Amino acid sequence: MKPQHALHLRTPLLAVLVLFGGCAGTAPFEQAADWDKPVPRDVPRATVSLRLDLHPSQDCEERFDLALYQDRGIDLIEWDAERGRCADRHVRVRFLSQATSPEKVLALATKLAARVVVSEPAAEARHE
Repeated sequence: MKPQHALHLRTPLLAVLVLFGGCAGTAPFEQAADWDKPVPRDVPRATVSLRLDLHPSQDCEERFDLALYQDRGIDLIEWDAERGRCADRHVRVRFLSQATSPEKVLALATKLAARVVVSEPAAEARHE
């Protein structure tokens, strides 16, 4: 086989490998983004309001948020306006009521904060 013919055979083969290699390389990214898909509005949600003292640190609120959001059932955490303070904070935790419960949210918060008090009864599951 002449070198010129060998080059013609390698070029399409190389193009096919690059094309399929690129497609196969996107699968992990698609799987990684799976957890970040928005939850449809019609999925039932409920809210728990808590009064708590966080463990003192410069980033106490962020630490609490990041740890609580590890539970995929947590939908939203809303803080009072006292940013930068760790003691006597009010927080509302909205969660997917089919994925977790008010008791589980309270148990998680109790592990993460120095003091936790339910400031109002858990709301009925509702669309928010």
